[in-house]
Amino acid sequence: MLALLGHICGLAGLDKTLRTRSFGWMRNLSFATGIATLFLALLSPFDALDDQLFSAHMVQHLVLLMVAPPLRISGRPALVTLWAFPLA
Repeated sequence: MLALLGHICGLAGLDKTLRTRSFGWMRNLSFATGIATLFLALLSPFDALDDQLFSAHMVQHLVLLMVAPPLRISGRPALVTLWAFPLA
């Protein structure tokens, strides 16, 4: 949740032309999809199923390790989050 908040604040702090040129809609969509994947893997009814089925537990691991991180990283979260902090 904190990563999403930092990303939104950083995007709000950027100039519109810089935001469009450097961080287009595809990067923002990738980051948002990565965050949504994390929420679905950790907070959905699928999370309750992993206590009962080992296969569901392993699918949850694969989503957390192989799907969500590449999506989040391709959104350049570090560069955007730095713009959330004041320069002074």
